Amino acid sequence: MATTKKWGGIFLATIVLASAMFLLFSGRSSAEVTLADQTLLGAATNLHPVKVFSINRDASSIKEAFRLAGVNFYPEDRISYFPEPSLGLGTVVTVQRALPVTVRDGNTTRVMRSWASTVGGLIKEKKIILGDDDRVAPTLITALSTDTTVTIVRVARTVLTEHESISYQVIEQEDPNMWRGERVVDQEGIDGIRELKYLLIRENGRLISKTLISDVVKSAVQSRIIRVGTKLKIGQTLYGLSTWYSGYSTEVAMDLFPAGTNIRVTNLDNGLSVIVNVDGCICGNGHALIDLSPRLYQKLGGSLGAGVMRNIRVEEVLN
Repeated sequence: MATTKKWGGIFLATIVLASAMFLLFSGRSSAEVTLADQTLLGAATNLHPVKVFSINRDASSIKEAFRLAGVNFYPEDRISYFPEPSLGLGTVVTVQRALPVTVRDGNTTRVMRSWASTVGGLIKEKKIILGDDDRVAPTLITALSTDTTVTIVRVARTVLTEHESISYQVIEQEDPNMWRGERVVDQEGIDGIRELKYLLIRENGRLISKTLISDVVKSAVQSRIIRVGTKLKIGQTLYGLSTWYSGYSTEVAMDLFPAGTNIRVTNLDNGLSVIVNVDGCICGNGHALIDLSPRLYQKLGGSLGAGVMRNIRVEEVLN
C-alpha cells in the first residue's frame, strides 16, 4: 500500500511539472506563477522588488540563464529557480533584488548591493574598515533608501618633521688698542639647527591643513665675533678755519694735503669728528684751512648761516 502511494505521488508531481512546462513553452505567464518561489514573492518590498522570468532552452548555469533572458545578474540577489537550467526543460527564475547603494569611498565611487537597512549595516555587511578620523555621511543610523548615497571621507593625520638652518650673526667689536684696519676673529660663527614638526591632515589624499605643533632648537647658533681696530696712526696735524661750499661734485677741499689723503677733521668746540678723503682743492681762494660740503659741515655741528667754524683740527691719517 505504501509503495502504491509513493508511485502515485511521483506520478502526480510529474503531471504538474509536465503541465507547467507545456504552459511555459506555450508562453503562458501562469507557468511562471506556478513555478515561481512563493517565499520570495511574499518578501517583495519597494526596496527589494521581485522579478520572475523564464527561459525555454538549455543553460549551463543560472548565470547563463540570466544572460539568455537579457536580465542582469548580481551575485548579491536572492535567486530561486526550477527546474535546473541544464536539464533543457526550460527554467522559471525568481529573483529578489538587493538594494543598490552608491558608495563614494575616498576617491572611488561604486555601487554596492545590500540587504542592510541602515548605513551602519551596509558598512558592516561590506566589511568596510573605517579609520578613527574617517567621516561617514549620512550618519550610521540613517535608513537606506533607493536614492541613498553614502560618502566616506578618508582622513589621514601624519606628522612631518623638517629641519631649518639658523644663520649666525656677525658681531664687530671695536678695539681701541688695535690699529685701524686690523681685524681679528675671536670666535667663528656656527649655524644653528631648528627642528619643526607639522601636523598634516589629508582628506581623500588631498592636503587640507599643515599646522606647526613643535619648534625646537636642536643646535644653538654661535655668533661670529670680530675685533676691529680703531687706533689711528696720525701724521701731520693742522689747525685753522672751516667753511662750506656747494655746487661742486667734491666734498672735501684743501690745499695743504693733496687729493686722496685720508684725514680726520675735528670740531674742537664740540668734539665731533669725521674721517674723510681729500677730493678737491681750495686752490688758494680764501683764508680757510678746509672747505667742506654742506653735509659734512653740518655733521661737525656747523651752522650754514654762520658760514665758518673757527676751531678746527685736521689730522693726516696714515692707516
